[in-house]
Amino acid sequence: MRHAMGDNAQARGTSSQLSLSILCVATALPAAACSQPDAIRLEEEAPTVVWVGAPRRLPPATVVDAMGQPLSSAQVEVTVHPPVQGRIAGGLVHADLHGQGELRWHVPGTNVRYVSPLRFVVPDSVDIECPGGRCVVQVGDKIDLIAKVRRGDEILDGAPVVWKSIAPGVLKAMPAGRFTGLAAGPAQVTVTVGSLVDAQPVQVTSNRVDSIRLKCVEDGSGRVGDNGACVVKAGSDRLLSLTMMSDGHPALGFEPEWSIENQDVVYVVDRRLTGRRIGKSKVTVEAGGSRAVIDVEVWPSNCSDKVEALLTYLLPRHLQFGRWAGRTKIRLQCKIDEPEACLEFYSAKGMTNPRELLEVCCCR
Repeated sequence: MRHAMGDNAQARGTSSQLSLSILCVATALPAAACSQPDAIRLEEEAPTVVWVGAPRRLPPATVVDAMGQPLSSAQVEVTVHPPVQGRIAGGLVHADLHGQGELRWHVPGTNVRYVSPLRFVVPDSVDIECPGGRCVVQVGDKIDLIAKVRRGDEILDGAPVVWKSIAPGVLKAMPAGRFTGLAAGPAQVTVTVGSLVDAQPVQVTSNRVDSIRLKCVEDGSGRVGDNGACVVKAGSDRLLSLTMMSDGHPALGFEPEWSIENQDVVYVVDRRLTGRRIGKSKVTVEAGGSRAVIDVEVWPSNCSDKVEALLTYLLPRHLQFGRWAGRTKIRLQCKIDEPEACLEFYSAKGMTNPRELLEVCCCR
C-alpha cells in the first residue's frame, strides 16, 4: 500500500491488499485483479491545525491501484474523528471543540484508508495589548498592537486573528496588527478570532503641539509669590500640572523638555518642582514646537526640618523699633542656622513686625 504525503500521516490497509500489491509488481496477474483500489494519495500536505472560525481546505485526494495508476471511478469520503471535534463542509474542515483528533480518508466498500492527525484549536479569550501600555500614535506614525489569544492560562500562538479599525479615516488598519495614524482624534480597533472579539481605544495625536499650559498644583497653603509666581519651600517639592493641546485634543506622545533659569534655586524631576535654596527662577517646558514658562519662588524651609541653636543676631536698622527700638542685636533660641536670608526675604515681602519676622524665621 502506498500512503499519502505528510510527515505525521499514516496509511492503513489489509495484509491481502499488501500481498496483491507485491504480486502485481512481481507477476503478470490479470489487469482486473490489479486495478482495484490500493491506496489514497494526497496531492498536498494535510492540515495539522485548524482554528475555530478559520476552516482549512482539504487537499485533493486520488485513489490509485497496486501499480500506482489513478482510479478515476473510485470515490473518497473524508470524516472527522471523533465527530464532536469538528466537521467537514464544502471541502473545508471546521473546528468545533478544542482538542486532538484525526482526518480520515476512506474508499467506501474497501479497507483502503488514510489517517492524518489534526489539532482543533478553540480559544476562550482574546485581548489587545498596546506597546508599553500606551495606546497612542502620532499622525504619520505606526503602532503595532498585539492580540493575546488564550485557552485558560495557555497563550495560543499562530491564531488567525482579524484586525479592524472602527475609524479608518483616523487610524488605518494594516496587516499583522499594524496601524497608521492618519488624523488627530480618538479611534478604536477590534480583533476577532472565531466568535471572540476585543476592542481597544487608540488616540491619534497631531505631530505638533498648539499650546502648553504649565502651573503649580494647588497644595492648600494659599501661598502665591510676586506676580503670581509658584511658591515652593526649600527642601520641599510641589507637583506641576502640564497640559499640551493640539487640534482641540490632548497632545499625547510628546516628551517635554525642561530648562531651569537658576538650577541652584530649583530643579524639576518627573513634573515635580523641588526647592534647593531661597531665591527666584524661571522654569520652561517645550514640546512639539510650543513652550510655556512659569516664575518660581523658593521660600524658607519648614521649621520642623531644622535644629535648634542658641544664636545672637544683628537686627537691621529698619527692624529697630517697638520693643527692639535702639537695639542692634538680639539673643534667642532658633531653629535656623543662618536666618539672615530669611529675614531679608520676608522683609522684602512687606513683613515689618520684628516679632513676626523672628518668629517665622527662627520657628519660635
